[in-house]
This record gives sequence, C-alpha cells and structure tokens, in this order.
Amino acid sequence: MNGTAQLAVPCRLVALKVLLGPESGLTTLEDLVARAIAAGRTTVESQVDLFRLPERIIVDVVHSLWSKGHILVRFDSGDLELADGARDMLTEGGLRDAATVQETRRFLFEPVTGQLFPEWRGKRFAPEGSLELPAHQGVTEADLSAGDLLEAVQAAIRHDRRRRGFRQNVLDVGFGSPVLRPPEELRWLSVRLAVRVDTARDVLSVTLIDDEHMWGMRARQRMAEHLAGLAEEQPDHEFVRKLNGRADRGLVPAETLDRLLDQLLAQIATLPGKRVDQIDEAQQRLERLAAGVEERIVDADRGRAGVVLVERAAGYLWAVEELIRSATTQLVVSSPLIRYSTLNALLPALTDRLAKGVGLVLLWGRSAADTLPTPVRTALNELKARYPTQVLFEDRSAQTDACLVVQDATRALFGSQSPLHADLANDQGEIGVLVEPAADGPAAPRCVADALLWARKAYPFAADGARIQLQPDGAEDGAGARRRARGANAPEPWPTPDKSLADEAAVRLWAESWAEYHTAVLDSLARSTGGTPSVELVRDSAHRDLISSALTTRSRRLAVTDDRIDPRVANDLMARRVRDVAAGGASVHLVHPQTHVSGKIGKAFAELLTAQEAGIHVQRRRAGVRAVLSDDSVLLGSFSPLSEGPRGNAAGRVGQVGIHVRGVDFADAFAAALGIPPGPGRPGVPTPRPGAPAAPGRSRAARSVALPLLEQARRAAGRDGFASVIGERIGELDDPWAVLDRWENARVPAAELRRGVAVVLGRDDDGAIDDGAGTGTGAGPGVEPAPEPAPEAEDGAEDGAEPVVPPRERWTVWLVADAWRRRAFVEAAVVGRLLTDPAAAAACAAATGLEVGPLKDLLVDSALILAEGGSPARAVGAVAGMAETLLWGGPEGSEVIGMLAGALPDRWRRLGALAAEREPGRPLPMKAFTAAMAHAADRAAAETAWADLAGQIDHIERLRGRFDFDAGQAMHDGLFGPRGLLVDIRAAARDGQLRPSLEPALPRNVRRHLDELVAAAGKAPIAWRSQLTFQRRIESIVRTARELAATEAESEVSLTAPQELQYCRRLGAELATSWDELFSEAGGVTEPYGLPMIAFLERLRPLFDWSREQW
Repeated sequence: MNGTAQLAVPCRLVALKVLLGPESGLTTLEDLVARAIAAGRTTVESQVDLFRLPERIIVDVVHSLWSKGHILVRFDSGDLELADGARDMLTEGGLRDAATVQETRRFLFEPVTGQLFPEWRGKRFAPEGSLELPAHQGVTEADLSAGDLLEAVQAAIRHDRRRRGFRQNVLDVGFGSPVLRPPEELRWLSVRLAVRVDTARDVLSVTLIDDEHMWGMRARQRMAEHLAGLAEEQPDHEFVRKLNGRADRGLVPAETLDRLLDQLLAQIATLPGKRVDQIDEAQQRLERLAAGVEERIVDADRGRAGVVLVERAAGYLWAVEELIRSATTQLVVSSPLIRYSTLNALLPALTDRLAKGVGLVLLWGRSAADTLPTPVRTALNELKARYPTQVLFEDRSAQTDACLVVQDATRALFGSQSPLHADLANDQGEIGVLVEPAADGPAAPRCVADALLWARKAYPFAADGARIQLQPDGAEDGAGARRRARGANAPEPWPTPDKSLADEAAVRLWAESWAEYHTAVLDSLARSTGGTPSVELVRDSAHRDLISSALTTRSRRLAVTDDRIDPRVANDLMARRVRDVAAGGASVHLVHPQTHVSGKIGKAFAELLTAQEAGIHVQRRRAGVRAVLSDDSVLLGSFSPLSEGPRGNAAGRVGQVGIHVRGVDFADAFAAALGIPPGPGRPGVPTPRPGAPAAPGRSRAARSVALPLLEQARRAAGRDGFASVIGERIGELDDPWAVLDRWENARVPAAELRRGVAVVLGRDDDGAIDDGAGTGTGAGPGVEPAPEPAPEAEDGAEDGAEPVVPPRERWTVWLVADAWRRRAFVEAAVVGRLLTDPAAAAACAAATGLEVGPLKDLLVDSALILAEGGSPARAVGAVAGMAETLLWGGPEGSEVIGMLAGALPDRWRRLGALAAEREPGRPLPMKAFTAAMAHAADRAAAETAWADLAGQIDHIERLRGRFDFDAGQAMHDGLFGPRGLLVDIRAAARDGQLRPSLEPALPRNVRRHLDELVAAAGKAPIAWRSQLTFQRRIESIVRTARELAATEAESEVSLTAPQELQYCRRLGAELATSWDELFSEAGGVTEPYGLPMIAFLERLRPLFDWSREQW
C-alpha cells in the first residue's frame, strides 16, 4: 500500500487519413477570412458581423494574412484587399490547398475516454508489474464527431515528443475506405495512478498522474470515474482487489475549479517573499495549478448550451411531449418509474414518431428486482412488436435512477423525477432543465452526447446499446467550425521569469504578474458564466465531489434541496460544513423532509432548523428537485445530496445522471424557482471571489510586458544596450507609462528605471506617445499639479480629490528627484526644462547652486518666478540663496533669502537669517573645517598610540626578574632608573607638555645606549645574540616615540581670523543645536523639494563636525 500504481490501459490501433497543411500556411479561419474579402467583406467590421467573432480575433487573423503577403491594408480607410497572387490562388481552389498533403497515420484509441495517443507510446505487451485494466467497449473512433476527432488528432500530435520532421498543421481527419483499413490490433498504454480510499465516504478515489500532459482534463475525469465505478460495481473482481491493495487511506479533496482557484490564490499570496533560488519550484507549482484552471475554463467554454427551466408537473409533461414530437432520428428515455396514465397520454406522439422512422430507447427500473406494471409492460411490448428494429426495450431493469429524455442528439431534459411518472393531479413542484444548442455553442451540446454515451453503457445488453447514435447527422456545421476557430475564452499566457536575470525587483514583478493573471482568470470565468451557461453531465458518483466542493467553498449563497434525507449523509460533518458556509457570509437555504434522529445520529443536522439567526433557512417539505445551488452554479439530477439513494443489488449501484450548470442568469432563475430571495450583489453580475486581487485599473498589457521587457533589456550587451532595447520596443506598447509604473512599484533599480524613463520621455518629446495614454495621480512621488489645471478636470473633480497629473509630468519629476538624490543638480536642471510647472522648473535651476556657483543672475531670475506663487518649490529657492551666500560668497544670496524665507520651516528660517548676515564675497572656509577635523582625527589616533606605548613600557618594567644575569639586571635598572630612557618616554606618553622636549633626548643607536648602561654599572657586556628580541622591542618603542613626538612638535595652522572664527562658531552652534530638527523639517517638505535641503545640510557637515569638536 504505497498509494500509487502503474496502470496498463488497452487501446486499439487505428489508422486515420490526415490532411496536413504547411506549418506556415493558413488556418481554417484565415482561409475563410480571405474568401470573405474576395466576396466583398473588405472591412474588419463586416468580417466581425459575418463570423460573429470578437473583433480582436479578426484583427489578429487580418494581421497574419497581411504578414504573409496575402492581403493589402489601406491605412487611410481601413479597407482590405487581396493581393494579386492570393486572388489567383483562391480562383484555383483556395490558399490553403496549395501545399496540403494527405497522409495515413496510426494512433492509439482509448475507448473509455475516447482520446487518441501517438502510436509509439503503445506496447504490444503490458509492462511487467502493472495492473491490466479490463477491456471496455465504451466508444469507438467512429462515435466521435468530425470536430471532436479533429481536436483529438491535433492534441495527439501536439503532445508527440517524436514529432520532429513531421508536419503538425492538421486540417482535416477521415477514416478512408473501410476495405483498406488494416486489421484491428491491441496495444497497451501505461500511466501512473494515485490510488486512495476516501475515509469520509469509504469509496475508492483514483487520480491519473499525468506528468507529460498527455491526458486531457475530461479524459482524466472519465478514466477516474470508470475506475471508481468498476470498484463499486465489481468489488470482487481481481483487478479491483489489486487496485485496493495499492491504495492508501485518507481524505481526498475534490479537485474542482473553485478549489484550484483557491489554491492558485494561496500560492500567489506567498510569492512576494520568495527568494530568487525559490522561483523555479514556485513557478512549477503555479503552472501546474494554472494549467488545471485554464483546462477547466476551456472545457466549460466548450460545454456552452442553451438551458430552459421547466417548472411543475405541467411544464415537465410539456417538455417531454415537446421532445417526443420534435424527434427526427432517435429518442432516448430513462424513467425509473413509469405510470401507465402518463405513458398512455404520450403513446399517440410516440407512435407518430415511430411511424416516421424515429428510434426509441427506453431504460427503466432502479433495482434488479423491479418489475413494470402489467399495463405498462403490455403497451411497450406492443410498440416493440410493431416496430422491432426501432424500439430498444427490455423486460430487465436497467438499475438506474436517471431521469432524462434525449431528442436525437441535440436536446435533452434532465431532472429528478421520472419523466414517464409525472402526475398533474399530484404536483410535487417538479423542476427540470431542458438543454438545447446555443447560438455561440456547438450544434450538438456536449452534455447531450455524454448522456447518450451513458445510456449506451447503461443499457442492459451492450450489443443493443451500441445502436444508440451519439452524434446527430451533420452535427459539425459552420457553427462548430467557427467555435473551434474562435477558441476558448482563456486568459493571457503565464508569467515566466528568467532566473539568471532575476533580482528582488524581478521577483516582485513576477508576483504582481501572477496576481493579475489570477484576476484575468476570474474575468475570463465571469465572461464564461455571464452569458450562455456551461453545462456538464455528471454521472454516477461524480456528484459527490461537486457537493463536497459546494460545502467547503466560501460563497455568497448555498441551497440544498432533496425529496429524501438519510442521517448517514445528513450527518454532523455536513451540518458543521453548512454552518461554516453560513459563517462565511453566505445565505443558506435547506429544503428537505422531516429529519429522523436516532440518538445522536442526525441531531446536529436537525438543529439547523433553529439556526435562522446564523443565516440558515430550513423548510421541511419534499422538494421538487434534488439540487445544490452554490453561487452561480447549479447541480441537479437524479442523485440525492442528502441521502445515499437506492441500491441496485448487494454488490452494485444504481446509475445516476445529472447536470452541472455554471451561469449567472440560470442560477438566479433557479434560485427564484426555489423561492430563494436574491443574494447580495447586482443581478447578473458575478460577485468577486473572496480574497481575489482587484482588477487592475491600467492596461493589462503592461502586466504581460513589464517583466519580459526588463529581462530582454538586461540581456542586451554594451553600455547602451538596455536603453536601445527599450527604444526598439517602446513603439509596440499601448501604454509605456503603465510599464514604468509597474517597474517603479516593483522597485526596479533606479539606474535601470532611469534609463527607461529617459527613453520614454525622449520618444514623448517627438510626439510618438500620447500623454493621455495612462493616468497618474498626485500621490506619485514628487508630482505637483500644474498651476492651472484644465477646466474639464476641475469640473469633473470632486472636492478634496487628488488632482490628475499627466504621466509625462509625473515621470519628469521622478527624473528630477532621482538626480537630486544622486546630488546631480546640474543634470536635474537640464531635465527640469521639460517640466510644465514654471515653479518646479525654476527650483531645478536654482538648486544647481548646491553643485556649482556662484549663480548670480540665474538665481535671482529663478527666485522671481518662485516668488510669484505658493508652490512648495519656493523652499528650494530659499536654500539656494543660503548656498549662494555661504558656499560661494555671492551677494545675491541674501536678497533671495529675504524673498523666499517665508516658505521655510521654523528652524530653517533661523538658519536662513544667520546666512543672510554673512558678508558678501566671503564663502565659508569649508576646506579649513575639513582639514581641522582631519587633524583632530590624527590627534586622537596619536593619543591612542601614546597610551599603547605606555602600556608596553609598564609590561617591560615587570620583567626584571627574568634577567638572571648581572648585565641584564643592570641594563633594566638603567632603563627604569632616574632619567632612564623608558621612564622619560612613559612620562611623555602620559603628559603632553613633555612631548616637545622628548625627541632630542632619544638615542639614535639603541644598542649602543644599552651597552653604555651596562658599562656604567661595571658589568660584563651583554651577549646580544641571545637577547635580540629584547633589543628589537626597545628599538620599536624608541622609534614610535620619536615619530609621535615629531608629530606633536608641528605647529597648528590657524583656522580663521578672530572675527571670522566668531561667525563660524555662531553658525556652527546653530547647526549643532538644531541638526536633527533641520533634517526632520526637511523630510516634512513636499517631495521632492526636501532633497536639496538635505543636500545643503550635507555640504555644511564639516562646519557641524568642527563646531561639535569645539564645544
């Protein structure tokens, strides 16, 4: 029991005639558009009207034809014309026929799912150790419609890893002559399974592990249902026993669209915190979830069908009779119960259809022991005797609870009540759904074809059941071709980062792209459910997963209705889940008969009757339909959501059939039919899923471009490669400002963002970019509104709303702020010339005084412009006046300070007043302050060195006992005696007044000095060969003392004259006492005008440091 198994699936080897087109040739839709142009449809609008397709798709097709040289486009009028060569080719038979070729290719056909696989994947023998799936009749390749067969072949070739050198553009598929077909052969296809017994339901659950993405979603679902059904119907089969032996036990969550969306959202929420080395693993999980979501959206899109709600017994009988009278080829009826009065009323219509060649298939009975009433059996046997080749009816029960009527292969009625048992006199409020083709769906709804496939399998005798026709005659008409050409309503491609170029900004862009991808998925889903609903057939036990999902997913409304109840199903767990849904804000409605309580069994569910205050509304009556409504989806059919339902025999099960309808309008109509009041939200508009990211306000194209453009620019070689790539791609963007916004929000490095902004602004100056393409707000960094906004902007703006700032202005200010942060004030002045706000441009010019000067008249002119309005940019002009006075000695500085000082905060006004007192022509001696502080730093280092020197001498003094010979002791006594060498050095180290006189007293030759000390004591000379280490230590001390004494002897340079010194001390004291407040007030100025103020303080840093040293 390891939870996995290798399954060997038997497949038939089939040969198909495949019509292949050139890889770069035309698609079917391109060929049709070209023919329409030849027929006079020469505009995109007329093509949209003809094909009933979205304009975006037609534009893409026209662009493809134009790029291949088949059509000409008049850009002045938008008219389309065929090129001469293309017109000639169409006359000869068509553009696509010029290079088509027909080949015979062999494929593996899997009968359970109806899917095709490449031939080479099949083996003649089942792999050793695998579980061999019992052969199953299922469907044949001939049962597939032309469109489904074409899609199956295209999918098989698309997933064929050995397709190199073979054409893949499949245009059409056929069977060829039956006489020339090769004999049927069997092949084994291997696939891995995850096998688990669901402990909550005690049923076998199987999931295909499709690492190579060969199996479609519907194929995986069908195979899983087939295996689960086989395990339930034949538990003693050898294959089932082996499969159970490989199974683990545990809870098996339903893999529904809602669950996948929740998992995708949860994964996206973790992305902002990912490291670069975690991108690959997270991307794989996201792609796996996204593939599952998109697959289900595509599948839902292909399941579009029209639905009509049928209410009450009269409506139910009308729908049954309508289907009978409309039948032209066959009529399939599944009615577990048959009332003679109901059958007798429909016999004239049935006889009329049989007389016109229509076939009749009838399935009845819930259990093997069921029998038909004698009048019913007699009437049906008479029909079979009169039309033996047209009527399929057996005295044997079909053991099914399915309630449906299928007309031909195009329309079907689904419900919970037997269609041949309805009684007008005993109306139970029946509700059914009539499914029929929709204008934008296939000619034969897929759920109807699936219902016929189920009927073929459920018929008591397989040979007779195979006579049931699965596809209507001529089902694949023009509508089906257009549907395939249109494709599914799928969202944009997945965001895929380049790990080699990733940094924190790229990770943030990647995370944002996935968040908006999730929004695109929800939009796509809303579009799918907002119009024609999607209808999916639900067979046998598949409803359990959907019911479980509805009870475990947050929603805005939930309704469960049933005409029976079983406490084994309506148990404590279900009651707790219902309460959880209600606690999440949903309006919950339950309609069911009286609950039976046996001890504690069923007690929790019965107590829901008193939970109305919690948002749970219970009606105790027999419902007219067995259904589950969750948000905008409805599940209804013969299966019972609150009961196990009847069983066929001791080991088998009763067949169940229903439909899952996803659509806003239908869900609202169904809720109204149940008597449920409208839920929150606007009618017809899907409520956003809880926790879903909000839809972006800017062009979604920015999401798909921002990260790839950044990576492409980073790959570019050369110094100017980054800007060159952006310059080449900028013309392709519909809103380059939105791309810049995304880069800024992701905190792309300023050096890269700066180049991108410069390129976009450069193109904008040439008139290539519409300034209104994007919108910004005054909340952007450093963006100030123009002094005279457009009248329409004023009229449309509400009081207190942020003014709308054109993106060009916003990003110009960003460039200015970026230059100011880098203290590149001259560069900012050049960029500032692009600003439309005169005050902001003048501030840029004035701020250059923080880098170069004096500015003289340029400063005055800028100050005059700033003085005219109340812009916060005036503070920059005042600071520029201070810089002019203090840094450059310009006489204009004091005048400018007087003009603009009122725009400064309190501390800055005091600093400005001191600056205005400065005499013209005398800039602050900033170099002297710097030199003084450097000298102070040197003195501090010297004091540290003196202290270290004194410590070394103290250590040597304690070493006298180590000299065990007379000469050594005499030398030590001489070094530390009165006027001893080390005593004098230690004294100077601890008293700065002694240092100037120390240097002359130091010996030039330390060894000679030591020998003299020994000789003066009358001792024998020292053998220095064994005392070199001590000698070198003394030499090092003397050398260091000489260097330090020489430094101390240097005379200090006078910083300034006394009068100058007094002013510098006053100004420095003001800086020292209010330094933090000055920075704080500068930070409170409207961005980015506080940046020059901070830069000015940085220029005054030497004076601030010098002043603190003085105090």
